[in-house]
Amino acid sequence: MEAGETPAQTLKREYLEELGVDVEVGELLGETEFRYRERCFTLQAWSVSLSAEPREHPEHDELRWVPVETLGSLDLAESDRGLLPFLS
Repeated sequence: MEAGETPAQTLKREYLEELGVDVEVGELLGETEFRYRERCFTLQAWSVSLSAEPREHPEHDELRWVPVETLGSLDLAESDRGLLPFLS
């Protein structure tokens, strides 16, 4: 998040920058915390609705839709795995 941004504003900005789509931000689904190099971080999972199909971005290796039940089999960062229980 940038200074002064709400979580909804951050999500809208990041989806536009990274995937070229506008989103409507829904409810907070859950959050988890993790430590990295002596710092504590909070990750949040939000419900969003896309305005269009996302586009490929050169900073990403792959973009694809996957069923929620297969997310645990993907090569996710351990910190991201903490959000999986909120996505069922």
